[in-house]
Amino acid sequence: MKCCGFCGVMTDFVLLLNRVALGGFFLAAGWGKVLGEGGVEKFNANYMGMVEKMNKLAVLPAWMLGEDWSGFHNAYSQIVPYAEIILGALLIIGLLGRLCSFLIAGMLASFTVALYGAGAFYSGSGPFHTNVILALLALLLVFTGAGLFSVDRWLFGSGCKRENNKELEPVDASRLVNTPHSPTNDEV
Repeated sequence: MKCCGFCGVMTDFVLLLNRVALGGFFLAAGWGKVLGEGGVEKFNANYMGMVEKMNKLAVLPAWMLGEDWSGFHNAYSQIVPYAEIILGALLIIGLLGRLCSFLIAGMLASFTVALYGAGAFYSGSGPFHTNVILALLALLLVFTGAGLFSVDRWLFGSGCKRENNKELEPVDASRLVNTPHSPTNDEV
């Protein structure tokens, strides 16, 4: 049975919803860090506190600890809020969707390591932190692309496309049933 094209449109619509949800989450998170009480300085202080706690617990690899890396951690915590805003906005409109999703997945991985190191990975009502689900959603968008309803598709024609924009031919199910190892309809 051939798909009428509705399946592809619905898939692209769901990709749009996922992009808007993930991008909106990051946009709001970054916006809150920049304009919230204490601004980026408060986020920086909290982040550096987590890094210090991870240093004591030896969660991070030894090469990422100590004074040599304090500049990196400080710079990272200063960049994160602005990166969240920019990547979130780009993901919502679907511009550079795969790259944005990849960077978001990397940021989520770093956040998850920090939360685990700070002992906050299992806090909340779920069996693990929400960042795991968000990272998997970001990885989905890395592999599928932004979809039909995106600037990427309009500018570059990128994303998952069917060959020659045609649906795949259906498989003849009778060929699958009548194999040498399965009985035919006459034998049953």
